[in-house]
Amino acid sequence: MKSKPKPSVKVLTPLKAIRTKCLDCCCGQKREVQLCPCTDCSLYPYRLGRNPNVGKQMSYDQRMLLVARFKKTPTPLLG
Repeated sequence: MKSKPKPSVKVLTPLKAIRTKCLDCCCGQKREVQLCPCTDCSLYPYRLGRNPNVGKQMSYDQRMLLVARFKKTPTPLLG
């Protein structure tokens, strides 16, 4: 019995998929993606292939709110 050939589908991370969509929207022009005028697009903050929320500096109060929220979150039982 012969095995079926696997389809050549490229798996992308969500950020790379967004970047690819933005390049498609701008006809493959990287500079046009940078200069994109569609600021109301939900993909706009991610258009350069980076998450704008990573590396964000938080104040002490913001960190304490996250700690409090984390403590309230129930942890799932394993096993």
